[in-house]
Amino acid sequence: MNFITLIHLIFASFITVGVTASSYADGGKDIACWKAKIMVPCSTNFPGVDISVDWSKLEGKLIADSDVTVPSKLILPASINVTTPLFKAHNLEVDHTNIHACLTKGGFCSPFVAQSPGLVTHTEALKGGKDDDVNFAVKLEEGTWTFITHYRIFVDDNIRVDFAKGRVATVEPLRVETTSSNIVNIISIALSIIGILISLVILIASFYWRRTNVFKLASWKFCVISSFGACLGNVCILLWVPPLTTISCMLRPFLIPIAFDFLFFPLLLKTWRLKILLVDNKNAIKRMNLPDSMLFKWLAVPVCIDVIIAIVWIIVSAPEPTIINSVISASHYEIYCASSFSLPFMSIAIVSKVPLLIWGLKLSWATRTIISELNESSHILLSMINMFFVICYVLVIQFLISDSQSALVMLRVLGTFIAATFTLLIVLGPKIARLLIHGDVQSLRSSINEKRKSSNSSVGHSQTSASTYASNHESSTIDGNQGEEPITKKTSEV
Repeated sequence: MNFITLIHLIFASFITVGVTASSYADGGKDIACWKAKIMVPCSTNFPGVDISVDWSKLEGKLIADSDVTVPSKLILPASINVTTPLFKAHNLEVDHTNIHACLTKGGFCSPFVAQSPGLVTHTEALKGGKDDDVNFAVKLEEGTWTFITHYRIFVDDNIRVDFAKGRVATVEPLRVETTSSNIVNIISIALSIIGILISLVILIASFYWRRTNVFKLASWKFCVISSFGACLGNVCILLWVPPLTTISCMLRPFLIPIAFDFLFFPLLLKTWRLKILLVDNKNAIKRMNLPDSMLFKWLAVPVCIDVIIAIVWIIVSAPEPTIINSVISASHYEIYCASSFSLPFMSIAIVSKVPLLIWGLKLSWATRTIISELNESSHILLSMINMFFVICYVLVIQFLISDSQSALVMLRVLGTFIAATFTLLIVLGPKIARLLIHGDVQSLRSSINEKRKSSNSSVGHSQTSASTYASNHESSTIDGNQGEEPITKKTSEV
């Protein structure tokens, strides 16, 4: 603050205190009046004088460096003898009108305070008639400001008279949202579409080739469910792409874990059935019956658990778009889906999947020695490792990214795409490639008989188990449907 400004502030404070009280500089609704630069009571000296000011623009959210417009108009009764045309070079009743704005931390504000950068600012002074509407626009820095609408006229024998009305308003800092770039958003949407198309192709292929031995042995119904889960997982990619909405935030607790269930659990269930029938029941002491209907019931368990967790999450503290201040710059912010209890619920959802992944690794190892026509252990193992890598990598790295929304969105999108699409390609891709390149495989019974003839001696443990299983279950319906043909007429689905 320069010396002249300080003198004006001291003078304004001095002439105000003890003369007459006015709350105009504190945002009061009354008008302040000066005659020959001395504050006087308006009601006795200038009855009927008023300033009509539209303060509505100050009642909203003011942002630094943006225009603030304050329309105003001077109201003068006919009894006021305006003498400006007689003593000035112009024939206008209003000799001077403008807007003054002072930071409240700078002290008392009045129309006589000189302009000072960063503390006091004025709009350009205008002249006009008393009935003219005046619009002022000013750009301000962040802080709490006193806005004063000021009019000056000359009355009687060229006596200077000033009128003012004030209002206090807060100007918030200019803040810019840090969001992902358009190219990242386009790539994310493209990956989602590609992943959905790949999943749909595999889903249709699983159903179309369901009567081939390749998909019979792979339990084609579970292949279809896994393909649907991958499709749903690729849809979840769109939940990471801005702009975030309340709906997209609330869909995350539902779609992401349920997509995981539909994608992975069918693969684990059919592998578990192989383990029970061909490894644990290796001597075929008793007849085992694990139809698809039973596995479908088991599939519903994790889905129901995730739905319950999501519903409780939404009821207790629904995630919604939340502004988070940037740790890099005070003028920037990011928008995340967050709520008071997001971290506990998210931890529960993630931790609940870890036992399934560990179970998948154990099943892969346990079924590694069964007959090759039924053996998917290497594919299941790769898909589990793939998922472990994605979960660990994405969960850890995303908390280290604090200054790039593009990097964060791309990390989550790639993680979701790899987890959903690559898992499906690892497990079911080789089956489709087999049919397209080499054609169908032999039935399970034919394959076992051929291996018997080629060995000319005792067969391996896995072949013996599969042969015993096939011979002891000729009348069983492995997929659990009454209308299916028995194993003597078609290859069982395991």
